[in-house]
Amino acid sequence: MELRFTYAGNVISIYFHEEETVRSAKEKLGQEIGFSADQIKLLYKGSLSNESKLQDVVKDKAKVMTIVNKNANVVDETMSQLNSPRKNAASSYALKPKKPRSTPKEASSYTFNRFEVLNYPFKERALQYLERLRDDAGIQRIMNTHRWTVPLLSEMDPAEHTQHDSKTLGLNHNHGAHIELRLRTDRYDGFRDYKTVKSTLIHELSHNVHGEHDASFWELFRQLTKEAEAADLLSKPGSYVSEQATYVPQNNETTDEDQRDHKRDILLAAAERRRNASK
Repeated sequence: MELRFTYAGNVISIYFHEEETVRSAKEKLGQEIGFSADQIKLLYKGSLSNESKLQDVVKDKAKVMTIVNKNANVVDETMSQLNSPRKNAASSYALKPKKPRSTPKEASSYTFNRFEVLNYPFKERALQYLERLRDDAGIQRIMNTHRWTVPLLSEMDPAEHTQHDSKTLGLNHNHGAHIELRLRTDRYDGFRDYKTVKSTLIHELSHNVHGEHDASFWELFRQLTKEAEAADLLSKPGSYVSEQATYVPQNNETTDEDQRDHKRDILLAAAERRRNASK
């Protein structure tokens, strides 16, 4: 089962066996965010106890609120690294994801052959971000339709492409030989909105054909965006009924009840933060 933990404005997806306990979930999440299991409190329709089995207290793909008590006497090496990131360092990864978000029925040769991410904390999450873009239905439609193969898709270092009056979100080198994307926030403390980064990738793919931002470029960009939107609509879970294509959500999608529970967890999280601050 997959759980989606919200922490510091980010969503961290981790896969578990249904028999695992809440304590096990805290330990795995702690490895991702740099805290011990004892510092972490999880909220889903209320606080989750360590001994509970995940299958008994949460559902697959549930969004779980994460609260961290930073006042505990634990050294947080990961966050200290965030305060002094090293520049000009990149790690190369082979195209072997642990578990892709979506698996195409047939592997396509029109894809991104290799990834590179910055040598900063949360490298695994940055790699998963690039893999998500590769496996995105809209991006796959574009790559297959136009028969594009990009040898290298890499993470851009925000520090190297930010000026006082502008910032570069993406770069296309040699008409698609290498595409760079700005994934992280300027302070290196999180990741940028997925839809924004995806739109940037479509923008950079348009440069495979047109180098300048002329009328032909923007016409192609709009065309690619429409192709991606159409593919995203068809790939969305659920069903379409009648000629008006009415969307019927599946059981695992967010409902009004889920939203109410999530709002309640937000209030509980705020109360927990106040208690931690008063200690």
